[in-house]
Amino acid sequence: MWPKFPISEPLGHDRKVLDDLQVFQDTQMITNRIPVKVGNETVGALVTFRNRNELDKALERLSGVEHYAQALRFQTHEFMNKLHVIGAMVHTKSFEELREYVDYLSEQYNAGINEIATYVKDITLAGYVANQIDRLEKADVNVTLSGNGGWPVFTEPRHIDRWITIIGNA
Repeated sequence: MWPKFPISEPLGHDRKVLDDLQVFQDTQMITNRIPVKVGNETVGALVTFRNRNELDKALERLSGVEHYAQALRFQTHEFMNKLHVIGAMVHTKSFEELREYVDYLSEQYNAGINEIATYVKDITLAGYVANQIDRLEKADVNVTLSGNGGWPVFTEPRHIDRWITIIGNA
């Protein structure tokens, strides 16, 4: 079925061949060929085929997840810093400063989320965008949101993954 595919190679050489690219016309497949042994005798081979386009899509999704995880680590770090400040204010009984700080954090959060929610209705994507904007502003990058409407609400997780990849790579 697949011209020039070396399916018998593991039989003669008694070795695994992993992640081998095979091309036939416009189709690219990643193949694995593993000898099957009974005792010391090689009696066959297990051959798997994986469409390269599927693997590329999976890698793209993983990249988006990696960006999202990085944003969550950043957000967790920032949250812990704020908790340390709050804890210090409680410890020193600086309750007026604590109230002002909590009010400031609340106003800052609501202003950012409300602005983003005008454009991004999906909560996961809105949180990711908020984290990215916060990261950019901490790096002294001025961020302005504008537009004539909102982003669509995504019904499939792969669409969210793609947008996270796009935003993370921008």
